[in-house]
Amino acid sequence: MRVGDTWHPVLNLASARLIAASDANPRRVRETELRHTKRGPLLGIPGAPQLIGPSLTAAESRWTVCDTDRGEATTVLVGPVAESSVRRLAAEQTLLVTVGSGTPAFLLFDGRRAVVDLADSAVLRALRLEGRTPRVVSQSLLSAVPEVPSITAPPISHAGERGIAGFSVGTVLSITRDGGEEFYVVLKTGVQRVGRVAADLLRFSDSHGNVHVVAVAPDVIRSAKVADILPLSTFPDEVGTPRDDRDTTLCVTWLPAQSGRPDLAFLTGSGLPLPAAAAPVTLAQADGRGPALDAVYLPAGRSAYAAARSLSGADARTVWRYLVTDTGVRFAIRDDEAARHLGLPAPVPAPWPILAALPQGPELGRQQASIPHDTVAAGRS
Repeated sequence: MRVGDTWHPVLNLASARLIAASDANPRRVRETELRHTKRGPLLGIPGAPQLIGPSLTAAESRWTVCDTDRGEATTVLVGPVAESSVRRLAAEQTLLVTVGSGTPAFLLFDGRRAVVDLADSAVLRALRLEGRTPRVVSQSLLSAVPEVPSITAPPISHAGERGIAGFSVGTVLSITRDGGEEFYVVLKTGVQRVGRVAADLLRFSDSHGNVHVVAVAPDVIRSAKVADILPLSTFPDEVGTPRDDRDTTLCVTWLPAQSGRPDLAFLTGSGLPLPAAAAPVTLAQADGRGPALDAVYLPAGRSAYAAARSLSGADARTVWRYLVTDTGVRFAIRDDEAARHLGLPAPVPAPWPILAALPQGPELGRQQASIPHDTVAAGRS
């Protein structure tokens, strides 16, 4: 390309566009036209993309991490998934997982994870985990799931003392309404509504003399002050029988939503949820059960331009935007001007923990692209 009155070879299309400050495509010329021109050194960013395919739209931009063959390989999928080949876990379905021996066990439920103490019999009973062995998952998959506080019975102030209607503080009550059964725990100054799991956990931890939940008429607690003191709001309301471990593939998938809160779900099945005949790119860093990501799938010839978000959907890294190519590499985009010169659209939201798992390429900016080179060092990046 020509810079001033000097022609320079350029390493790749991304660098050429950045130097030219234009997203135009190269124009083919005869070699003879360059014989008598002033020539300069090689320019460009080593390792920048040779081509930049059309970006995925917001509707196409689903971000998924999958462990296959029971953790033998970890793959990131960028784009639509073939959900017909997997099953989406319902909100009340749970999975017990760990990243390895000597590390905490987590309960996966309703798009979240919480530490559970496998030595706490009350927790095991309340969550129906007796006899269950945690499934080993990758750190990449676990990091893609938002963590909430551990599931453990909180201490209740004045437990065992007299509370409302003569019931001991800490007693679990139930009432029946048209919408079903509701549970309340008796506190010193009133009651707190809780879910089935919290009710069972409190009861199994310390029944205060009541082996069963005490069923009462609604008017018994009608005049009681309703409190929100115990930290139980992040517990699952109910749990079903935990999923068995026969499925060889486990995925967590993240899709931005207009409401602001992403759609985050767990998928299980016998293989990657990819379109027919599609296959991921195996990365040079692949290490099987090791900590590195093994493969990436993004539709061939496409790219993704993403703004990093936390798993909750909030801004995570407000300075940087990232280009992800179909080779599975992410490139930090220096600024909005660089994005415009590369022909990139408005960025779509993407979860930072999944972006962070991808191999990192060089930063793409005009200043970096304008650096001259006499040689480019060979070697594995």
